Amino acid sequence: MAYKKKFFYSIGIMNGTSVDGIDISLIQSDGKSFIKPMFNKTYNYTKIFKNNIKNFLEQLNLEKVSELRNSKEFKIIDKKFSLFTSRKVISFLRDFDFSQKKVDLIGFHGQTIYHNAKKKISIQLGSGAKISEKLNLPVVSDFRSDDLLNGGQGAPLVPIFHQKIFSKMQQNLSIVNIGGISNLTLLIGKEKVLSTDIGPGNRLIDDFCCKYFDREFDKNGKLSSGGNFKTKLVDRWLKYKIFKRKLPRSYDSTDFKLKDFVKEENYKKIDILSSLVFLSSKLIVNSNNFFGVTPGKLILCGGGTKNKTLIRYLKNLCDKKIIISDKLGWPSSYIESQAFGYLAIRKVLNLHSTFPETTGVSSPTVCGKIYSHCG
Repeated sequence: MAYKKKFFYSIGIMNGTSVDGIDISLIQSDGKSFIKPMFNKTYNYTKIFKNNIKNFLEQLNLEKVSELRNSKEFKIIDKKFSLFTSRKVISFLRDFDFSQKKVDLIGFHGQTIYHNAKKKISIQLGSGAKISEKLNLPVVSDFRSDDLLNGGQGAPLVPIFHQKIFSKMQQNLSIVNIGGISNLTLLIGKEKVLSTDIGPGNRLIDDFCCKYFDREFDKNGKLSSGGNFKTKLVDRWLKYKIFKRKLPRSYDSTDFKLKDFVKEENYKKIDILSSLVFLSSKLIVNSNNFFGVTPGKLILCGGGTKNKTLIRYLKNLCDKKIIISDKLGWPSSYIESQAFGYLAIRKVLNLHSTFPETTGVSSPTVCGKIYSHCG
């Protein structure tokens, strides 16, 4: 399929490791330096559907993960997920009164259920082929596989987008996305980009809230604000081997299990929660020293920016100016969904999206697979 347009209308869909819903964005872009954000909206999973996904994740047999896609259970939930996504794209276009005929393509990440760079495996729920068939639009998905096969970590994928939208700021920048997993993009001047996953962003916090407070997450950091973090506990966690992996590195949500962090503790539950928030903050601040380059500012994006306790801890720990991306005109909750709309365009134009400096891949790589059932 030939793509000869100068500018594309592209829908980006992101499903985070927090397993709470999908973010949908529409951008206009040339896949290079021109990026115009149009619309954004989040569609939460129903409680039943969310529980279905979580139950599926909890019952995963990681020893037989190579057979996962062929299992009956996977096929059932994958079909439901693809249908859910297709319906929400239709709702999105209707909500913003934007004609589907004007949309050129969709960039769809999917809900990651397993990621292991060593085994070169990354599995997401959601079928690009099924979504393309349902919507009669080209869909780019499976963004991680090519990078993994070329020796990369398969993550993070968004640094090229970070570079394009923030490189006009005239200094070295650290950009941290705080999702279920937090990740770092370091911009050195206008050209050089380094990146890596950092560690648990919201994942452990969300899991702890769900288990001990019967809440999906710590809304605005209100719960954790009532506790006191325990330095001894955080220092113990920071010594875990998982935080010593070679850079650049990638993590899967299964790497951070609550039972490995919260054992028989002689602390109040609210103090343990505050300690988990402090852990996420401390890991982010420590990432400023990962590559031996001192950033001038720290830009934050992702759902974790809504946690006021986390942000307060960061400001107390960090000697850099901290800016939430919203203040720069880029909504913190939608940078990743916008990015996948952008990465889809780069795929159809055969432009590289990952690089040795961002994922450890052996050479610059074009990422994604194109599915087209357009009649």
